[in-house]
Amino acid sequence: MSSLSVCLMVKNEEHNIKDCLNSVAQYADEILVVDNGSTDKTLDILKDFGCKVIYSDEYYFDRARNLYLEQATGEWILAIDADERLTSEGMKQIRKFISNAPQIIMGAYLPFYQYLGTGRWAYIEMMRLFRNHDQIRYNDKKIHPSPRPSIDKLGGVIHRGLYSPIHHMDSLDGKRTSKKREKYIKLSMEEIKDPGIQVLLGNEYIAVGEYKKAEVNLEKVILSQAPSDIRNRAALHLAQLYILQDDFDKASFVLDNIKTANVQFQSKIHTASAMNYMKFGLFEKALSASFRAIEKDPNAAHNYLNIGVIYDRLGDSKADEYYYSALKLNPYLLNPVIYCDGDSPNPYLHQNVVIESNLERILACMKNK
Repeated sequence: MSSLSVCLMVKNEEHNIKDCLNSVAQYADEILVVDNGSTDKTLDILKDFGCKVIYSDEYYFDRARNLYLEQATGEWILAIDADERLTSEGMKQIRKFISNAPQIIMGAYLPFYQYLGTGRWAYIEMMRLFRNHDQIRYNDKKIHPSPRPSIDKLGGVIHRGLYSPIHHMDSLDGKRTSKKREKYIKLSMEEIKDPGIQVLLGNEYIAVGEYKKAEVNLEKVILSQAPSDIRNRAALHLAQLYILQDDFDKASFVLDNIKTANVQFQSKIHTASAMNYMKFGLFEKALSASFRAIEKDPNAAHNYLNIGVIYDRLGDSKADEYYYSALKLNPYLLNPVIYCDGDSPNPYLHQNVVIESNLERILACMKNK
């Protein structure tokens, strides 16, 4: 069985780190943590979990993360943050995957539930699982460094479709996300030549209400020579901006013109269409779009949840069946924390994929089973 190193970079995370480590410790062969100068109880908690701590208060981003890659001994790396958690089932799937992955597979995208508050979330993918290889390192970007370019250089394949979701609680923890916006916009501007960063800049502008700037940046990427997956991501976010602005026709036009063979991304397009239809009370069309989303990606919990909501509004008793399916895929629907108010401004708010979520309704569905 292949070995797994779980790696983190932290600073003053005493309120988050214990839950994070509890979610992965049983399945990790080692846990390495780069500490950027914690002054709270973070280090005590890391010691209790037997983590290997690398002290470094002078390095950030790519340099700090590469410190744990240099010392990791596992055959695979799972990189997470202190405000992220996995489920036991998700960790089991990761262990199964790394033990059976062919050598050409050098990384895997994991789905992310980016919780927004009031039971809503954005649903994205990030490459957080990859082989421990001396030529795989984070690049030197000032914001959102990634090991993806080094994997591409090696000719490695990055797998899609592994359902081991990471649950990200950042937006539910005080003012963590709102404090980052000015800093992230500044750093994104410094990396504007990277089309992937320009997409992120567009999202940052949406978060702070600079919609025209967001539109300009996203359109530039769509019309550029950037890789098709980046251009498609820009188009999806542009459509989500139009949905936020209640511009049904513009959102529909953009969504209808995205071309991709990636079935997970096709599912995202159908989900966005469903959200667009729901804003204008087109329940039957939203229902059809949600079913098409499930056909493309049967693991995305929000599509089942949305179908349940639509069936409730249509007075159809089949709602319970779909609420229960959503719960099986995302057990955090039973966690009261995700129903708290979320932080704002937040670059994921316009990426919301949930029509509505009600804890009492989810509990009632369980009683009916």
